Amino acid sequence: MRPPTDEELADWKKKDGHYAKMVQKMSGAHALEGEPEFLALERTGSRPTLDANGIIGGFTGDGEKTVIPARATAKVSMRLVPDQDWKSILASLEKHVAALSTPGVEIKVVVLGSAPPVMCGVDHDAARALRAAYSEAFGKETALVRVGGSIPVSVDFQQAIGAPLMISGIPQADDAVHSPNEHLDIDHYHRGIEAVIRFICKLGE
Repeated sequence: MRPPTDEELADWKKKDGHYAKMVQKMSGAHALEGEPEFLALERTGSRPTLDANGIIGGFTGDGEKTVIPARATAKVSMRLVPDQDWKSILASLEKHVAALSTPGVEIKVVVLGSAPPVMCGVDHDAARALRAAYSEAFGKETALVRVGGSIPVSVDFQQAIGAPLMISGIPQADDAVHSPNEHLDIDHYHRGIEAVIRFICKLGE
């Protein structure tokens, strides 16, 4: 796993306390899970994750029923980080899952999708131009944030073009991305347009 840069860590340390409190408040979680030796912002963006997205098995309705299920399924996802190979990680997962089984249980791992990890650098001229454009448009210091999203085509762009990749966004913490109530602040939309214009001008310089 590629560690974060000194600049990223310094930026995260300044924001980590506020970030952790905000996530707990918005999610209703009693505590933020994860590796305690790392900042909350580190765990969010620069550390790999294994997430349980759904578990189905046995009787789940109201009332009591002492039936042992014959079949159970779980859907999980893993957020990988730069320098991890998804095929190696998959092999490790299959080995670990098999070790959790008992003689009378058959366990099968089925891959639904995969993509190698990708990261956008912040130490080149284009990134510096984008950061300056955002700072001017929004009147605040640009945050260096790593997000565990999935944009598989990003790797194809990097490999095919060989140019630095930059991914930025203008959402707010409560925008409910990918939910039925996803929304975007109109002011952010207009400032985002301004940031793009400023970025194109700075890139030309």
